[in-house]
Amino acid sequence: MLAEVAGFLEPFEEATKDMEADHVPTLQKTALWFYKLQKILSASTGSPISRCLNARALRFLKQKFTFGIFHKVSILLCPIFKKLSVFPEGMRPDVMSTVRQFIADFPDPVSSADSQPTQDSNFRPGDKRGASDKQTDHVYVPEAKRPYRFPEFEDNEDSSDETEDDVAVYIRTNFSYPAEETFDPLMF
Repeated sequence: MLAEVAGFLEPFEEATKDMEADHVPTLQKTALWFYKLQKILSASTGSPISRCLNARALRFLKQKFTFGIFHKVSILLCPIFKKLSVFPEGMRPDVMSTVRQFIADFPDPVSSADSQPTQDSNFRPGDKRGASDKQTDHVYVPEAKRPYRFPEFEDNEDSSDETEDDVAVYIRTNFSYPAEETFDPLMF
């Protein structure tokens, strides 16, 4: 019975250690771990004790584990999850419209550029930073070196979005592996 309880607690220990990291961003991990734990706890396999523990923990998870719009947007900003497949179908358009609204509300860089010097005067719109010899726009962390993996939520590059705004361009951007240490996701 003790082994069963220890097995039950393993995903929670992994989630806790992964989200408490102070040397890597963890905001996007909140929603990823919520859905991963929900999937683990929803499994109807195991002994009656295990199923009972899972059912109670699932109820508690749904009641207490909350994440907001910035957690959701952070998933979009993480290149391997940019198509938001972690979220239910009905939630994806809401996240996309929120990001589009954030972009629309952001100050115009052209009018603010007149008053403030830019950090990189050599950068021109359309430049591809971190591009490799392949047909890619950016380079990103290789699978084997990722500090965490949620393969069930990673994007399938076969799907496409027909809209032509900044969010759609970002989603179409091809990120490849391995990473360049100077990769800046804000300069896609």
